[in-house]
Amino acid sequence: PRDKADQRPQFQKLMKDAEAGKLDWVVVDSQDRWGTANIHEFGHYCYILNQHDCQLWTIKGELLTSTDDASVFTSTVGAVTSTREQREKGERSLKAKRLYAKQGEWQGGYVPYGFDVACVNKDSGKEQWRAVILKMVPEQGIWHRVIIYPNGDQERVDGENRFPRKQDWEKFVLAPSVIKERVDTIREVFKLFASGAWTVRGMCQRLNQRKIDPVTGVGWYHTRLKPL
Repeated sequence: PRDKADQRPQFQKLMKDAEAGKLDWVVVDSQDRWGTANIHEFGHYCYILNQHDCQLWTIKGELLTSTDDASVFTSTVGAVTSTREQREKGERSLKAKRLYAKQGEWQGGYVPYGFDVACVNKDSGKEQWRAVILKMVPEQGIWHRVIIYPNGDQERVDGENRFPRKQDWEKFVLAPSVIKERVDTIREVFKLFASGAWTVRGMCQRLNQRKIDPVTGVGWYHTRLKPL
């Protein structure tokens, strides 16, 4: 997200190049594309650019790092407007996600252990295909998935940002996994937890001792099992 400048590697590389004196100008489409969380962060980066004789321009010819009163006022208003716009977009996005979640649609992100992501027809509910997570360890660059079609055909879709897309007339829902061992394991976990005789940490130890693969990540931990 463009409001998280500290988490954008290329943005940080650009700032280091500016500090090293490699850049005279940076040109952006508009001020909000520069990407800062608020007016204070915007001012912080403008100060760094000015300190190293690097100017920040828009394609409209606006010098965002100018220190004259009019430009400072305009840039300040622009930064405040950009922050409000990003917040409003975020609120609209969350509102839509809540609505779809109430309708049973999977909203992306972590796929709970024991489940697959099924793509179904919105009207008929008929399954078109399902994505099975084989192994996912983002820290190690592991993104292993397979698509399984109703006729039994399979297709590998490994890699980051390669999760298959759905059509407008389809939706994603969570469905019990086709891998029976996972379903059996998660049923046992819920049964043990419901009995009140096991803590979450105790169940993590049990799963690790039995060498059950958590699918997402390496090993079972309290922070992984508790949300489930």
